[in-house]
Amino acid sequence: MKKNKTLEYYGFDESHLISTIKGGNSLIYKCRASEGSYVGIKEYLGDYSRCVRSMEREVDSLNFLYENKFFFVSKLISFNPSKPSICYEWIEGETPEINSLVKNQVISALVDLNSLYELNPNFPLAIDAISNPSELKKQIAKRLLDAKICLKNHPATLQALEKASDIKNNNLESYNNFPINTFSFSDIGVHNMIVNSKFEAYFLDFEFFGADSKIKMLCDLFAHPKTIFSKDEILILARKLFVTDYEYNCIIKILPQIAFKWALITSRRVSNKILVDKKSVYSSLDQINHFLDYSMYLGEIMTFDEVLTFPEYKKMQQ
Repeated sequence: MKKNKTLEYYGFDESHLISTIKGGNSLIYKCRASEGSYVGIKEYLGDYSRCVRSMEREVDSLNFLYENKFFFVSKLISFNPSKPSICYEWIEGETPEINSLVKNQVISALVDLNSLYELNPNFPLAIDAISNPSELKKQIAKRLLDAKICLKNHPATLQALEKASDIKNNNLESYNNFPINTFSFSDIGVHNMIVNSKFEAYFLDFEFFGADSKIKMLCDLFAHPKTIFSKDEILILARKLFVTDYEYNCIIKILPQIAFKWALITSRRVSNKILVDKKSVYSSLDQINHFLDYSMYLGEIMTFDEVLTFPEYKKMQQ
């Protein structure tokens, strides 16, 4: 039997392996460390330079959060720079369903991250941080080029992406500054959460964590179809984060583009370097189309004249 060098590096072999979970960009191994004690080993997949970047950011993020008493994350044990991977304390629990309890825990975590930023902002920008509309456009353009490579064997999906790439927001250029003013998980949702038997939520995946704009953070949260927050819930969170009228106007304008960017991010999972089985490829293609539909939906309902929640938000501030 071929040895697993990733497990071997941390002192484990196949006899210690309990289960393997395949994610979008990684493999997660659950291993028995001792009787009743387990560790998780995360092996990054894809281009080597990206794997190194992802590992380094996750290591730095976990250490930073734990040192600053944000304990609802896994505790890092060690990492392997030669074959990018990390070893961390295993959290026993389940991926939760979307419900009010889970949403409240997400809101609490984001409020805590905002408070942490105010106390100690000394951490790098999130990988896809956005400080102005031009930066968002650059990110979308770059990811669209990557999508053309990943989807070269799937012309129908690529054509749908290219057709949607000319989504425009009126007067977006008038918003020239997205202040960097909080920490963000970037990819936060029930798919990156574990809830234990005490109903405590733990957050996973810190490859994109860092300082970012509240505008971008709220758009990531609202535009992601896997964690659909209602307008009213976004307003409540915006109030808790002391989001300004200006910032809220920006959120309204860039939501469709953020959802479109998530479609582009998902497209790289179709690359043969990351996913090899047809079932996973077709699942990713379906998800891309889901993001595209959601992007168009947001574009239709979130035009400035139709946003009736904005005056309600002003009332909530009073």
